[in-house]
Amino acid sequence: DDLIKFCVSKGGLVGPKHMIGNMVDKLAEETTVEDYVDMIDYWVKLVGIDNVTIGTDFSGTVTGLAEADAQINMIRALAPNAYKGKRCKPKGFNRIDGLYNVTRGLVKRGYSDEDIEKIYSKNMIRVLKVIFNEK
Repeated sequence: DDLIKFCVSKGGLVGPKHMIGNMVDKLAEETTVEDYVDMIDYWVKLVGIDNVTIGTDFSGTVTGLAEADAQINMIRALAPNAYKGKRCKPKGFNRIDGLYNVTRGLVKRGYSDEDIEKIYSKNMIRVLKVIFNEK
């Protein structure tokens, strides 16, 4: 929570990525899209709707599985409870089209269209404009 608040205090955004086994009391392979939505909901309550975005990590920020495994092992060495279980995505959000399931989860929790737009894009666009000095 302190790290999340710190990031936001510096003008940043937070967004849970697909690998959330270390954020809930479950093995990664047991997580579901509902766990992902739980994390969004928790962070919105912690730092406000204007400071949360989607952080899927679907873009493939590593060049291969060996590099990904090495990064996870490094993190596990520093934080033994991180990445509990296999490296995987939550059930119901294992591909980019799982964003529909995330949207359904947010709607079920009472998030408005405007809130969902902020989470999916408007918050990120606002921060990117600051970074690139655009109005």
